[in-house]
Amino acid sequence: MDLKAQINADEQLAHNAGGGEWKTLCTHGDDCPDYPSCSEIEGKDIKIYPEGGHSAWQADHITRHDPARVLREVAAKRAILAEFERDPQADDQYLAGLAFALERLAEVYGN
Repeated sequence: MDLKAQINADEQLAHNAGGGEWKTLCTHGDDCPDYPSCSEIEGKDIKIYPEGGHSAWQADHITRHDPARVLREVAAKRAILAEFERDPQADDQYLAGLAFALERLAEVYGN
């Protein structure tokens, strides 16, 4: 699958997951006497209870990569791609830099 298709799939999954921000009830930066046992996740239209077997550290990771962040990443990746496609006559070094960035972005999907 090409990079555009991967980005489109990320966007669709993020929208399907609600598109919003998720959070844990407390994080290691909060005054949370139970940390790291606080692993409940919530957001608009979602609540994941700690009984799911995930740790507080995993809950922090899940919330850090919530649908809202994925949508911001989609926008950033599309901006880089659009810049690359915008002017094929641009300076060779500039295009090479954009091509390098796009190759690195595509590596994320290398599964």
